[in-house]
Amino acid sequence: GPSATAGAVGQRVPCLTTASGMVRDLQMTGWIDYRTRSVLTEVFVYNPSLNHFVMVQAVLEMPSTGGVHAHTNVRTARLLRYSSTEDLALLGLEIAMLLLIVFDIMEKVVYYYTYGISILENPWDIYDIFFHVLFSIMMAMRLNTVLKFEALKFDPTVRIYYDFADVMYWDSVADGMSATLAWLIWFRLFKYLYHLSWARQIIET
Repeated sequence: GPSATAGAVGQRVPCLTTASGMVRDLQMTGWIDYRTRSVLTEVFVYNPSLNHFVMVQAVLEMPSTGGVHAHTNVRTARLLRYSSTEDLALLGLEIAMLLLIVFDIMEKVVYYYTYGISILENPWDIYDIFFHVLFSIMMAMRLNTVLKFEALKFDPTVRIYYDFADVMYWDSVADGMSATLAWLIWFRLFKYLYHLSWARQIIET
């Protein structure tokens, strides 16, 4: 647990009851003094009805020049991604998207290898390569998030401390990458719409 020595680094506490008692002890012993520069409080809450994890961070910075600067950060994440029937439908769509991209990559490799054409001659194919690389990075982030979450062995019925900070960070990064890919897919539609005569006229104008 956190040490009562001034300037020490607090460690993670496995039980809320233990943490509450330690905080009272620290208040009584005056562990914050003129050498303390910051105090970080981190709380994780799980809402089973919404299936959301919430991380609340509160930082108090106490510079040597005096004063106290407070910073707060609240982050939510859905780490149990496939816990309901609707989530399984989303999983099916994600698997279908993954298979489509894999087939698209295989088709391009076979086509350009068979006809000996350089893939750099077509701007749309360069765009597809960029998209596939970003998609692979996003899938790696998703897998990393799942593995880190499973390593915690989360059990909502057990009152112990789980450090979800690292998991929630990678989950938020993967969500940001997913939003970027969704934006890129919208532009990718022009590649297929251009083959339609009525759509080609609208695009060219």
